[in-house]
Amino acid sequence: MNAPAASGPPRHGPGRPPLGGVGLAAVLLLYPLLWWLGLEVSNAYWFLPVGLRVAALMRVPARWWWALLLGEYLAGAANTLWHGYPLGVAGALFGSLLPFGLYAGAVAGWRKVTGETWPTHPRSFGQLLLAGASAAALTALDLTFLRWLDGRLGGQSPAEVVFSLLVGDLVGVVMLGPLLLQLGDPRAAWRRLAVWREIAWSVLPLGLVLILIGRSQPEVQPYVALFALAPPLWLGYRAGWRGASLAFALASTAVYASSGEMADPRIESLLQFYLALVGIAGLVLGAVVSFEQRLRERLRRSVGELAAANRRLTEQALEVRELGQRLVAAQENERQRIRSDLRGEFSQQISVLSTELSLLVRQVDRPELMAMLDALRAHVLALRDAAEACLDNLQPRGLAEGRLREAILETPLARSLHAAGVRFELDVREDAFPPDAGCRIHTFRIAQHLMALALRFSDCTQLRLALEEEQDGEGWIGITARIVCRTPLMAEAVAAEPEWQAVRDRMFAVGGEVGMEPAVDGALQLCCRFPSRDGAPGREPSGP
Repeated sequence: MNAPAASGPPRHGPGRPPLGGVGLAAVLLLYPLLWWLGLEVSNAYWFLPVGLRVAALMRVPARWWWALLLGEYLAGAANTLWHGYPLGVAGALFGSLLPFGLYAGAVAGWRKVTGETWPTHPRSFGQLLLAGASAAALTALDLTFLRWLDGRLGGQSPAEVVFSLLVGDLVGVVMLGPLLLQLGDPRAAWRRLAVWREIAWSVLPLGLVLILIGRSQPEVQPYVALFALAPPLWLGYRAGWRGASLAFALASTAVYASSGEMADPRIESLLQFYLALVGIAGLVLGAVVSFEQRLRERLRRSVGELAAANRRLTEQALEVRELGQRLVAAQENERQRIRSDLRGEFSQQISVLSTELSLLVRQVDRPELMAMLDALRAHVLALRDAAEACLDNLQPRGLAEGRLREAILETPLARSLHAAGVRFELDVREDAFPPDAGCRIHTFRIAQHLMALALRFSDCTQLRLALEEEQDGEGWIGITARIVCRTPLMAEAVAAEPEWQAVRDRMFAVGGEVGMEPAVDGALQLCCRFPSRDGAPGREPSGP
C-alpha cells in the first residue's frame, strides 16, 4: 500500500502538537547549551547532538528552525574556540549549515510525504527512521569532505571515516531522539513500572556482565556484547517503541562503558553499527506493537460503546414490544366492551321495536297500513341482522366458542371475497390449535388483515389461508397466505399496503416474525408465525 498523499496542512499525532508558548521559548533558549554539552560527551562511538537535533526539528514549528540553526552554530563556535581551534567559513558551511539543512530537509520531506507532524502509523514511523538514516549518510559524506579539506583524516581512508561518522549519527538518532520525543508524554517509558521490570531482568544483568568482561577479558567483550541486540527487540515487543528506545539507550551505554580497552576500534564501530540496526528494528517493531495496542484499545472502547448501545436498543425494543402488546390487548378489550354494550342495549331495543310492531299489526284492520307495518317490521329485522353481523365482526361468537374456521368464514370479508369472484380456501386444523383464547384472537385478526389485503388487488383470483400449530417443539403458530392474481404481484407493492403493515405491527407486538416470497407461478406467499403460549421463544421481528 502506498503512503497517502498529503492534502492540506499536516495532521498532528495523538496528543503531540508542536511546541508553543513557554515550552517553545524554553527549548530555544536551552538548545545551544544542550548542543554544547552533547558535543562535549560525543566521540567516534556516538554523536549525541544529532538526536537532539532530530527531536527539536520534530517538536519545534518550522518557522523557528532558523533559531535552532543559530543555536547550533553558536554552540559549535563556542566549542571550537574552547578547544583552541580557529573558526572558518568552511567549518560553518559544512559543519553546521549543511548538516542541519540535511536533517531539516529529511523531516520536511517526511512531513510532505506522509502529511503528518507526528508518526501515527508503523509505515510513517519507519519512513521517519529511513529519512533520518539517509540524512545521517549524507551528513557523514559532508563531514568527511570537511575533514579532507582540513587535512584531518588522520591516516584513515575516506570509507572508514564515512562509516565511523555514519555509525555515530545513527546511534545519536536512534538513542537520544526517541527518548527526547517522550518528554512531556504521559505514556513515556520511564513512567511505567512494567517497563522497568522488563529492563531489570534483561538490560541490567547484561550491562553488569559486559562491564566485568570488558575489564577482565576485553578480547571477548565484542562477542558477549552481541547479546545486547536482544533487549531492544524484546522491549519493543513488550512495551512498544517507547520501551525499545529506553532499552536501546541503556544497552548502548552498557556496550560503550564496557569497551574502553578494546584493541580494534573497527570492531567497536562495527558492533555499534549492528546495535544501531537492531535498535532501528526494535523501534519499528515497537511502533507496530504500539499501533496494534492503540487499535485494540480503540476496538475495545468501540465494542463497549456498541454493547451499551445494543443494550439500550434491546431495552427500548422490549419496551416498544410491551407497549404493542398492551395496545393489542386494549384494542381487543375495547372491542369486547363495545360488542357487549351494543348487544345489551342496541339489540334489545331492536327486539322490543320488532315485538311492538308485531302487536301493532294485529290491531290495524286497514290493508294498506298492515302492508306498511309489515315492511317496517322487515326493515327492523334486517337492521337487527346487520347489527348482529357488525357485532360478530367485532368479535365473532364462533371465535369465543373456539370455532375458528366458522368465525373466519362468517366474516363480511369472506363474503366480499366470494362476491368479488375470488376463490377463497381455508385450511384450519381446529384440533391442533391450542385452547388459548388470545392465540385464536391473534390468528383471527391476522386472517382478517390478509383477506382485506387480497381485496386490495382487483385482479386477485385466489386466496388460500393455511393456519396450523408448527410441530417443532417450540409452540409456534404458523399462518401462510397464498395470493394469486392475473398479473404477478410485486413484493414492494404489497409491503407498502396498510393491511400488511398492520400484520407486521401485530407480529411485532406478540414477538412473532413475518416473511414474503414470490412463487414460481407468479403467486405471492406471505408467512407469519408467532409464539402460541407464554414462555415460547420470541425472535426479533423481520420482514421484507
